[in-house]
Amino acid sequence: MATVAEAVTDALTRLGVIGESETPASGDLAKGYAILNSLTDAWGAERLTIPYIARSTATLTANQTSFTVGVGGDINIVRPVSMSNIGYQDTSTSPVLELPLFSLTDDEYAAIPQKGLTSAIPTAAYYNPTFASGFGTLIPWPIPTSTTLQWVIYSPVAIPNFSATSSSIVLPPGYYEFIVTNLAFKLCSIYGVPADVRTALKEEARDAKGIIKAANYRASDLGMPAGAVFGRARHLSYAAFVSGQ
Repeated sequence: MATVAEAVTDALTRLGVIGESETPASGDLAKGYAILNSLTDAWGAERLTIPYIARSTATLTANQTSFTVGVGGDINIVRPVSMSNIGYQDTSTSPVLELPLFSLTDDEYAAIPQKGLTSAIPTAAYYNPTFASGFGTLIPWPIPTSTTLQWVIYSPVAIPNFSATSSSIVLPPGYYEFIVTNLAFKLCSIYGVPADVRTALKEEARDAKGIIKAANYRASDLGMPAGAVFGRARHLSYAAFVSGQ
């Protein structure tokens, strides 16, 4: 199992900054570590560099109009940039019944005329990846009054920042090469690497990233806007949720 220090060493070796049997100076190691964490931060915004989807549950508190999403929030998970699926489960049934919710777009949520409408259970949810205090915002609609519900959230889990150069890199196959080649290419400009080496590293980094993105691709069901599903103008479709018309 490789460590961050080993990944930085491999990257610097590919650049020719150090020899095969050498170890990087402390300043070079620190620089590589900092840049690697900047890369993992950027990869967190790219869906196809994210290795898997996590299923999480949290209390869907009755009559609560919105829920914070993030470490320490109402939904205590790492704040996701997006959510793959949102649903709820009713803990009063045995076995527990899990049902999906319509995921509303920004426009669909904005078009709801009665955002404070209540019902025993919700039919839709709107996730806004806000960043106030590090939290996203998840809103159920209608606002549920049942006391036996839980959120069920499926969200991409990005590569976390590494806490130290001694941290182990525990990731699926292909990720170590992806990390080393992209780190090496990122370090090119710092160490004045010749153009031909830079071009070769760019191709290696691109190819390694392509393998990861292909491995992380998942087929998904065709989604339809809520308004299209109900066959009405979007601003009327939400009334149909409640009235059953």
